[in-house]
Amino acid sequence: MKYKLYLSLLILAFTACAVKDDPVDYTRYVDPLIGTHSSRWMLFPGPCLPFGMVKLSSDNTDEGAYKLGAGYEYNINSITGFGHVHSWMMGSFVTMPTTGEIKIAPGTAADPDSGYRSRINNEFTEASAGYYSAILEDYGIKAELTATTRGGFQRYTFPKTESGQVLIDLQGTEEEPPTILEAEITKVSDTEVEGYVQREAGEWNEYTLYFVARFNRPFISMGGWEGTKILEETDKIKVDEIDDLGAFLKFDLREDQTVLLKTAISYVSTDQARLNLETEMDQFDWSFEAAHQNAKDVWNNLLGKIKVEGGTKADKIKFYTNLYRTYCSRTIFSDVNGKYVDMCENVQQVADFPVYGCDAFWGSFWNLNPLWSLVTPKMYEDWVNSLLELYDRGGWLPDAPGGLEYSSIMVAAHQVPFIVTAWQKGIRGFDAEKAYKAIKEIQMNNGRPHECGGYAGNRNLDTYLKNGYVPANEGPVSNTLEYAYDDWCVAQMAKALGKTEDYEYFMQRSQYYRNVFDKSTGYVRPKYSGGPWLEDFAETKGAGESGHSFGFGSKDYVEANAWQFSWFAPHDLKGLIELMGLDEFNNRLEYGFENSRPYFTADFVNIGNQPNMEAPWLFNYSGKPWLTQYWVREVLDNYFGIDPVNGYHGDEDQGQMGAFYVLSAMGLFQMDGGAAVDPVYELSGPLFEKITIQLDQDYYSGKQFIIEAKNTSSKNRYIQSVKLNGKPLDKFWFKHSELVKGGKLVFEMGSEPNKKWAVNSPHPQVMDIDPIVATPYVFDTEKVFSDETKVQLTCDTEGAKVYYTLDGSEPDKSSRLYYKAFTLTNSATLKMKAFWGERESLPAVVEFKKRGQIKEVYMKDVKPGLTYKYTHGIYRVVNDFLSVPPFKKGIVPAFSIEPREKEQFFSFDYEGYIKIPKDGEYTFYLACNDGGRLYIDDYLLLNNDGLHPIVEIGKPVSLKAALHPISVKYFQEGGRNGLIVSWEGPGIRKQEVPPSVLFHEK
Repeated sequence: MKYKLYLSLLILAFTACAVKDDPVDYTRYVDPLIGTHSSRWMLFPGPCLPFGMVKLSSDNTDEGAYKLGAGYEYNINSITGFGHVHSWMMGSFVTMPTTGEIKIAPGTAADPDSGYRSRINNEFTEASAGYYSAILEDYGIKAELTATTRGGFQRYTFPKTESGQVLIDLQGTEEEPPTILEAEITKVSDTEVEGYVQREAGEWNEYTLYFVARFNRPFISMGGWEGTKILEETDKIKVDEIDDLGAFLKFDLREDQTVLLKTAISYVSTDQARLNLETEMDQFDWSFEAAHQNAKDVWNNLLGKIKVEGGTKADKIKFYTNLYRTYCSRTIFSDVNGKYVDMCENVQQVADFPVYGCDAFWGSFWNLNPLWSLVTPKMYEDWVNSLLELYDRGGWLPDAPGGLEYSSIMVAAHQVPFIVTAWQKGIRGFDAEKAYKAIKEIQMNNGRPHECGGYAGNRNLDTYLKNGYVPANEGPVSNTLEYAYDDWCVAQMAKALGKTEDYEYFMQRSQYYRNVFDKSTGYVRPKYSGGPWLEDFAETKGAGESGHSFGFGSKDYVEANAWQFSWFAPHDLKGLIELMGLDEFNNRLEYGFENSRPYFTADFVNIGNQPNMEAPWLFNYSGKPWLTQYWVREVLDNYFGIDPVNGYHGDEDQGQMGAFYVLSAMGLFQMDGGAAVDPVYELSGPLFEKITIQLDQDYYSGKQFIIEAKNTSSKNRYIQSVKLNGKPLDKFWFKHSELVKGGKLVFEMGSEPNKKWAVNSPHPQVMDIDPIVATPYVFDTEKVFSDETKVQLTCDTEGAKVYYTLDGSEPDKSSRLYYKAFTLTNSATLKMKAFWGERESLPAVVEFKKRGQIKEVYMKDVKPGLTYKYTHGIYRVVNDFLSVPPFKKGIVPAFSIEPREKEQFFSFDYEGYIKIPKDGEYTFYLACNDGGRLYIDDYLLLNNDGLHPIVEIGKPVSLKAALHPISVKYFQEGGRNGLIVSWEGPGIRKQEVPPSVLFHEK
């Protein structure tokens, strides 16, 4: 009650400060609170500058286990303070002003009074580009935040009281709770403290964050805590491997209730953090307003590169907030003088560009690549140089330089299209031969654990090159599609550089997606090495099973399903349409959209995650461009919102959703990511009457490009006609080279589709090589058999002939020609190759095994329990850990993950015997998160391999009463873990396999 009058006056003053409309103030349309309900760590409401090292923002989620939504949750009406880093899988320290009793725990959302957390009222919270403020109701404090690239500036207005304090807590909420290896806070003077915290996060990222915190006035004392021990007066606080460490700086508030705080960070040293602070902050002296204005000016300069006119206010809020998001979440890791710490923890130096990090470029070819390269080509060039710098230091191009280490969080190597796009668009301030060498190497050499931690490269590349696809028993089928697209991108740069032989080679590989298109179902489908197709197939299984609207997919399709990934041939849609059939292509796509309303985050169309973001633009290529115009507008109007709860119905993944919106709202898209030798933009109806894109004349010859859309509205979403620089444009695309010369694109829009415009448009994509001969395979064939097995071979290239051998030798046209099914009665190694004229396929190998008698093992030879080998690492499939030296070994009574030493990034390899009580048919079940395999009698019975939410599969097998070898190989990556092995059979209801039937050899 004592702060009630003060708080009322403060709220009145706060709400009275309305900013007058300013036509050049684009930040007035930016609302960083949009989408902050059920969002991720990197979508935060606080201030930062573009790609800021410091992302200073309020946090309020509880500490605990792995949290995809760690950080800030709009519907929690309290906050724990202000964290300085919100980069993927990285945290920092929290600052929090308080009064009264010192509390060292943050408290919980359910019980704010259990710690120093304070209630807030969202009605009186303000967030804009470069500014955040909230009223801490428990303390009567107004907290205001602004930022520079590497620093934060905070202003706390306390109530009039004797004293208050500012807490600095080195343990805050993060995506995955890290291990603190060492931490320290030291008093430098009565206005300054410095410190560091060394953390280990996940399995790949060990880093030290250094900081300096400087106040505008002396604090009267410094105290702190080490673990749960409170130190009332101290000059230094230090811990080793204790969960928490913090300091509190006390201030006399009787005469002056304002405390200003400047902070800066570095990953190099405290001296570097101080250099960052002084270089970026001294220019403002202690004027919070000046720092805030600087942040506002920086954002206005960037946002103003695209000026939109017309449209609704909601459209403008969406547009500029999404443009803001496009430049927020990824991170500069180098200091003001270019120093940074590389993946091997060595301090390095760059001169002409920042060093950037992020959570992968997975899917960025449909959003960030086109937008960044168009609007900020200098920054795009810096990104390329940053990637090549890390390539020089670590020997591999990083796909996800999280903390500048090889995190390998996602699949494929989509840094390849990122680099290729730069070159093709004339952004060429980097070493082309080095860049080409780097992208070729990563598409030619199988990935491996990096000597400095993490994993570099493509995990399944060897098997992809051997088979022409990634087999179901070795990785996700979707990797085939993504590798093939990256191959096409390498081919395009090879062509641009005059490397004809490489061009033809990688163009051939770019067609490997054909090897996993199952003509019998019309979908991309997992296939075992040598065949057959995966037995358990469902078009829409998996993408929505995670409980998140953007899904985590199934084990066979990374974060998606068969329906969604079957559209993924962004470089060869003509070829995909021929495989699927034009009518089926259009009908299936229309059905998917109709059944994905209203938000398009369904098991059909899922705009909320990367693999399916191209969906509304596909109709341009299938002769129905008016449906692209219709569905693009539906997505923009319904998927994207303007409030905290419904801002994004999927995952605003570090600016990718934002960039998709901005491009689509301008009526532009690049299906192949802009990596073609002569890149093009595809068209749909713009949202705004006029869009002016300011072109960077250091890279592009034109000054600006104007897009006009006459009569455009949500109703008038259909293109009637288009003119480019006064000339009719009857294609659904035009060239990037025409845009950057400057000029004008004019749309006439209407309420009814013009079904003649661009329907006969040629495709811009060029596939100027012969189609591949598909890899042959077996179908409807049992590879493990008791008496005999019928072998059937096929090749999906019409007219191809299949030749084979049964002794593992290389087949040629003098080998056996397959013309009808044949029978095997003994084990054999079948090797086959398909020929079409002078062209030939890759060879395929299939091992056929006849079941023999199992080795007899007796009860006198065994003891209760299973042996296990346990490892740590970043794994995608079981094969990834089989050759890893065990971290430890032991015996467990049954299949249990209790001996684990962490919650993520581990594996178990269990081996032993199971006692089958009587002859009969038994069904075994394997439920796991992430992947696992179950073997009986040394034969693979259950393949539940790959990354996925917990999924149970089962299969029957006939067994005799005896001790049978049993093995389960299981791994856990990120997220929640779980393993259950069950059985049922004669006299046994389904239950977990009990310890009483499990044994290992003495």
